[in-house]
Amino acid sequence: MAGFLIAFLGGSRVQISGPTAAFATIVAGIVATDGMEGLVAATIIAGVMLVLMGLLKLGTLIRFVPYTMTTWTPETWKCSLDE
Repeated sequence: MAGFLIAFLGGSRVQISGPTAAFATIVAGIVATDGMEGLVAATIIAGVMLVLMGLLKLGTLIRFVPYTMTTWTPETWKCSLDE
């Protein structure tokens, strides 16, 4: 909801907010340590993992992931993990 409000009420077309902002820091870290080749490799590996999990019907494992981890923003994950 916060990301929607930020995007709706202001900012620029190059500004990022919400979960995208947290993901951008992860991507920047991969590029900083492994370069663009590392980012491409990480993207391909993640895609292969998703396809394999789908083919193996592993989607039911999501029930073992806490609700807060799947719905809240990264800022609230820390609070959830600290409990």
